[in-house]
Amino acid sequence: DIDALYTALQRLRKRFPDALIVFIRDWYIVGMIGYVDNVKRGWVDTEEWNKKYRVELPIHSDAYANKFLQSVQNGFEWTWSTQEQMRDSVLIQMAASVGGQIISLTRPENAVDFLDYRKYIDADGHHLSLEGHKD
Repeated sequence: DIDALYTALQRLRKRFPDALIVFIRDWYIVGMIGYVDNVKRGWVDTEEWNKKYRVELPIHSDAYANKFLQSVQNGFEWTWSTQEQMRDSVLIQMAASVGGQIISLTRPENAVDFLDYRKYIDADGHHLSLEGHKD
């Protein structure tokens, strides 16, 4: 519940008026990167795409990278989820409400360029890897 989080932030600010409240903006592959499938008429994220044709490849493998690059050559238009944009909007509002600062995990500007950033993401495509925690 977002209202409960706002309440908690206000309480933190009241209790610690001089504290620097830091928000971490992370990202992940599963659910945040995908394309619109005009046949299915819906969003297809990388996890669903990777499971197509019953061949699920590990996201850190060369085979996965090759499969992804082939999809780009075949005309797939990979984008960031609109959910991610809405999440960022809420995060900005939350940080502003308590004078907080947002720190962002390194990520590509364009979703199609995420392959070089896989080192920051764990094998599940969602959580941070050890390298991602260092960034």
